[in-house]
Amino acid sequence: MGVRVATLAVAFALHNAEELARFDAWDALSGFAPPADRATFPRAVALLTGLVALALGLAAARGLRGGWGWVAGIIAGGLLVNAAGHVGLSLWTAQALPGVVTVLVMGPAAAWLIAGLELSGRAQLAALALGGAVMPAVALAALGLARVTGGLG
Repeated sequence: MGVRVATLAVAFALHNAEELARFDAWDALSGFAPPADRATFPRAVALLTGLVALALGLAAARGLRGGWGWVAGIIAGGLLVNAAGHVGLSLWTAQALPGVVTVLVMGPAAAWLIAGLELSGRAQLAALALGGAVMPAVALAALGLARVTGGLG
């Protein structure tokens, strides 16, 4: 199970690196604005990447059972929904959103982790739904925290 967790953590880090590297591509996308300004976005991405890696690492160290299985499932669910959103919006707009290439790895890695959890099928679906529901709020919170901490440095 540790391989599944590590695969998802690495895929998420690669996804975030792609989004950072292609930040300027947001300007070329019709109908989309960057999720944050150039100074805030890298701090938010670093914060999210670190927190996800920490939470997944703790969950793996605790054996991904019980509550820790739920933690990993909710994170994987949020990342799977994020991946689907990137693909769906890229297809809808016929434009490659920043991050769309690496979601082709992150999405399957998230699904692989969810499938391997010692949760019932219903619980896996619930973790997926919860992850999808909280993912936007977590991203917005990271952006907000990045904005606040940007003024402290």
